[in-house]
Amino acid sequence: MWHAILLVLWLPRASCRGIYYERFIADFVDNQDIKILNIITANVPDLLFHLDKDLLKPYYWTVVNQTDFSVSNVARGTPLLHVVFQLDGFHHLDEWIKVGSNFDLWLVEDCHVPDHMGSLKHIAIDQSVFFFCQTKTDQITVHEAYWLKGLPGPIISEVIKWTNGSELGEFPEQYERRKDLQGAVIRTAVSNWAPYALIHTHENGTKEFSGFFADIVGSLSEIMNFTLELMEPPDGSWGHLLPDGGWSGMVGQVVRDEADFSPAGFAVTEERMKVVDYLDTIFQAEGTIFFRNPRNNYNWLAYLQPLLWQVWAVIVLLFLTMPVMIATSANLPPQDRNADEFSLIKSYIFVFGALTFGRRWSVTPFTSSTRVIFFLITISGLMIQWHWKAGIISMLTVNDIIYPFEDLAGLLIYPSGNLLTYFERSNDSVIRGLWERDIEQEYEHWPETYENNGLIHLAMQDDIAFFEYFEGPVTISKAYQRCELISTQKTLLPALFTFILQKNSSFHGIFNHYLNMLKEKGMFNKMAVYYKPPPQECGGGRGTPIGVNNSVVPLSIFVSGCLSCIACLFMELFWYRISQEPQEIHTGEQPKPTESPIKKEDEDWLIKAMSGMLKIH
Repeated sequence: MWHAILLVLWLPRASCRGIYYERFIADFVDNQDIKILNIITANVPDLLFHLDKDLLKPYYWTVVNQTDFSVSNVARGTPLLHVVFQLDGFHHLDEWIKVGSNFDLWLVEDCHVPDHMGSLKHIAIDQSVFFFCQTKTDQITVHEAYWLKGLPGPIISEVIKWTNGSELGEFPEQYERRKDLQGAVIRTAVSNWAPYALIHTHENGTKEFSGFFADIVGSLSEIMNFTLELMEPPDGSWGHLLPDGGWSGMVGQVVRDEADFSPAGFAVTEERMKVVDYLDTIFQAEGTIFFRNPRNNYNWLAYLQPLLWQVWAVIVLLFLTMPVMIATSANLPPQDRNADEFSLIKSYIFVFGALTFGRRWSVTPFTSSTRVIFFLITISGLMIQWHWKAGIISMLTVNDIIYPFEDLAGLLIYPSGNLLTYFERSNDSVIRGLWERDIEQEYEHWPETYENNGLIHLAMQDDIAFFEYFEGPVTISKAYQRCELISTQKTLLPALFTFILQKNSSFHGIFNHYLNMLKEKGMFNKMAVYYKPPPQECGGGRGTPIGVNNSVVPLSIFVSGCLSCIACLFMELFWYRISQEPQEIHTGEQPKPTESPIKKEDEDWLIKAMSGMLKIH
């Protein structure tokens, strides 16, 4: 509903027509819920008499001469209702509309609208300018008219008819009345950005626009009946502020009036808001960090991961305290008969075996207190062993990805980690640290594309991570599909994205109206689900042999044991030679032959026995 001031420019009129007009104005004011009247007229008493008679509630007004009219007399941003009678020349009206606000409401007496529209070039689609004319003795017809860029002439249509003695009916909603743009050409800046925006140029030079953003614009085009004129930015970029104060990319095309709007996912930034207008938010996206798959990284903690660090802490505490308790219980009076098997050293060996390997002890204690402690340690060790074994079996048979970081704080301490320039103006200390350490000096040299020598190529060649809000272009890359490039499982820094238009564009209101209508109907959600990339399926290593990365600990222990064994063998041989050499050097005697343990008599007997056996055979 309108809360406005009524400016009435009044010239002499016929008495009967004046009565009808004043009743019509009264109904119009009540219909639009106007609260304040600011009257500019040469015949105030007659007008005020009829208005006071016809208006249903009190109003406030000021009286100003027509020659003193100026929109600046009214506070900017205040909605106004301008009622114009028999204006002498429409050039004044065109100037008033030009400097007025888009919230102004104009009501002009004119029965020859097409003849005068050539003088009214500043009536845009988002302005409310009505022309009324008495077509019959007791009937007034209301038309609206506006110009639309891309059409040769104005659009004029009938809005409503008023009959004396009846109330003014409800006006259809403005953008519902004006949704037919009659095929107007809207210059559209777009750039290839699969799968959200794809531009295909045919052999005859025509361009075809497809993708997520194209579907949104296509739905708007079907509702509002407009035609797209596609144009691509020369540098293929979204647009950033140049040193000379200009803009590159699609933003630059909109700023330079080369395009009316750009249907791409533009983040809302302070610099852009100064030069372009944003439509209402189309969607919210959350950023993801992409990096090369560290599938071959060694997992030195694989055998500790089945249990949380808190469980390992409890196991260490039990290992330190339980041997003392069982040794003390076994050796205090009355001393256990097997106390020798539960000395402090043997108790530590028993508890270590029970807690780590589920090993049994060959001797059990005799006293009751010692038995209770003994069985508690044994049962605890068995349960820990069962849980650990079940966990280690499942973990070793799956090739888990060992992420070098999972959030921005982790990326800050990750060597050679790089992000996009989004963080330049962040107030977050972590994001600011990333900007100062990795981005500030290097971002101008970074690529703006993904494939070839772009971000994905760099990430695959070096330990570089990159941050991206829209995962679609990355997920269709070969590196991502082959699981050579992966992302963290956490999403970061939610941000709003939408389309941009020229500053103070007349299309702003009607585009927002029908974008919100599509949202309410759930069209955006359906489109988002359709274009949502499928989840990355790398298999998790199921059905593949266990690699060295997950079995590095036992292999390292085995290799270390073999090397230690060889080292000990050589040390023993060396020590044996060293221990034998001094005896030969100091005595100077030849070593005596070793005497046979068999005596001379036994040798003779053996010879005779062997001879007899041979004869027998």
